[in-house]
Amino acid sequence: LVAKNQELSQFKDALDQIAVVAITDNNAVIKYVNDNFCTISQFSREEIIGNTDQMVRSGHHPISFHKNIRETVFSGKPWFGEVKNKAKDGSFYWTQTAIVPFKNTAGRIYEFMAIKLDITQRKEAEELLASKYVKTLEHKNKELEQYSYIASHDLQEPLRTITSFSDMLFAEYADKLDDQAKQIFSYIKQATNRMSTLIKNLLDYSRIGHQEELTKVD
Repeated sequence: LVAKNQELSQFKDALDQIAVVAITDNNAVIKYVNDNFCTISQFSREEIIGNTDQMVRSGHHPISFHKNIRETVFSGKPWFGEVKNKAKDGSFYWTQTAIVPFKNTAGRIYEFMAIKLDITQRKEAEELLASKYVKTLEHKNKELEQYSYIASHDLQEPLRTITSFSDMLFAEYADKLDDQAKQIFSYIKQATNRMSTLIKNLLDYSRIGHQEELTKVD
């Protein structure tokens, strides 16, 4: 027993060096925190003990998120996930969290241990990368918009020239054309009208969504 207690003490010392640790009772009241918890949250141990994790909740996660955690651990299973927290000074930090339920000899859950690793830098890097990606995407969209406008505008000009001159030729020489020649002019007319419609549709397509109000979705 002494040997096992020594092993557990060494295990605890090692865990305290790298992780944020908290123990709560089955009413979510905090019974114990290590030094890392105080450091990362900026609360003193006296401020923390006797309170719940409400004091470090950031408001980032919906109620369903916390409900899922509670349902999981009270079913006797550990919960794993990423949690955004708020420190005493109002700043935010992220942790990779594992919450493990402990049972007594009767099989009833009497407390929970939360083991957390600080992943704030990683999450900030991910957010920065996502921000850069969004900016790049916006820039590319603007380029595509300009390309579509220029292409449609430049294509319309020679098309109008073809249409105008074919109409002039047909009006001038209609009485001298045989049925085959008239059919050819009809084909030219149909093709230019179809091309004009395609160019207009290209321009309309490039403008889709410009007048819409953007909203965030899950």
